[in-house]
Amino acid sequence: MVERNDGDLRSRQVQPLILMRQALVLLDQQDELHSARYLHTAILAYESWLAEEANPS
Repeated sequence: MVERNDGDLRSRQVQPLILMRQALVLLDQQDELHSARYLHTAILAYESWLAEEANPS
């Protein structure tokens, strides 16, 4: 099993939240296209993190 650095794990948990927050800011600025891109990226990052948590290497 590979030991992970807690800082790395925490930053990967926070990344999707930062992307979602940015998407909301863009949506508030009525920039729907860029908001959708940030949300899509955030969802992919979160799904990736969940998959790694379910199947640690």
